[in-house]
Amino acid sequence: MKSLNRFIFFSVLILGALLVIFPFLWMLSTALKVEGKGMKFEFIPRADVTVGLFELGADGKSFGPNKNDRTSVGDSMVRFAYFAPEARAVEISLRDGLTASLKKGEDGVWALDQSLPFETYKYEFALHRDWKGALKSLYTFDNFTKIWSNTSYPFGRYLVNSFIVAISSSLLTVLICALAAYVFAKKNFPGKQFLFWMFMGAMMIPGMMYMVPQFAIVSSFGWMNSLQGLVVPHLSNVFGLFMLKQMMESIPDSLFEAARMDGAGEWTVFRVIVIPLSLPALAILFLLTFVGQWNNFLWQLIVNTPDSPFLTLPVGLALFKGQYQTQWEQMMAASSFSILPIVALFLFTQKFLIEGLTAGGVKE
Repeated sequence: MKSLNRFIFFSVLILGALLVIFPFLWMLSTALKVEGKGMKFEFIPRADVTVGLFELGADGKSFGPNKNDRTSVGDSMVRFAYFAPEARAVEISLRDGLTASLKKGEDGVWALDQSLPFETYKYEFALHRDWKGALKSLYTFDNFTKIWSNTSYPFGRYLVNSFIVAISSSLLTVLICALAAYVFAKKNFPGKQFLFWMFMGAMMIPGMMYMVPQFAIVSSFGWMNSLQGLVVPHLSNVFGLFMLKQMMESIPDSLFEAARMDGAGEWTVFRVIVIPLSLPALAILFLLTFVGQWNNFLWQLIVNTPDSPFLTLPVGLALFKGQYQTQWEQMMAASSFSILPIVALFLFTQKFLIEGLTAGGVKE
């Protein structure tokens, strides 16, 4: 019975882990797929595949589900052609029963010339490939190179802008919240409790309620299409103030008294005692702020015009979705690059995260 319970327990854990990681695997697999196959539920390459159905009209125009069809009509002749450089053999089957093999040209196009009357033909191609060719027909690394080499899509600039906005916002937020938390945790002044609970009450107001007045203020300051318009409105973080205040209240007052007896000023006490002992909480606040600003789409969209030089990555990713088509493969490739800083930051700060979650009160 105990073994059965363990089996069920670990099975549920594995299933939950797969459900959590599935979106990431889907994004990565889509980023690696060739153009046109990103949204198809196809992950295992097939060596033999049938492509079609295509239709060749009497006017010589070809219609079908694949742009690799190169069939055309010449002088009293129909040229059935299909672009498949990875195939080792290609056959064509017409609806009237004709089946024939195509010959491969130097440009990777398989072709067959047939002397047929000009009428409507329906046909399909049978592609025969080895495992390497089948893999190349489904997966490619070209999407990652395209987003860097596309002159109309400055992915590098979007990435740099996101780094500047996220890092500057995180550093300034941590500094401001740490100074305010130190005052609320270790200083006494009139109206301290009232002011603190006013801040706490502000957390109950939905963030969307602040967006219109924030936009009005940024617009009146002339901060549209600027870095300060992206960074400054989000520097006040009440949650960060609360979290750091709770952390700093656990620091023994005897440490501050000993430092002041040695002649340390307020800045020295803050820098030598408060910052090192609050480092886990500071790291958590930096991580949360960085992730929030890195993924902030709506605010970065409304304070930037389409020609702004300060467009960030979340807004840039939306540009892959056009009016008539969406480049899912390149969008997922860009998204794969966008999560790398978050992963690296988490790996760097995971020690502080664990310390912050397991830290208990320090007794005098």
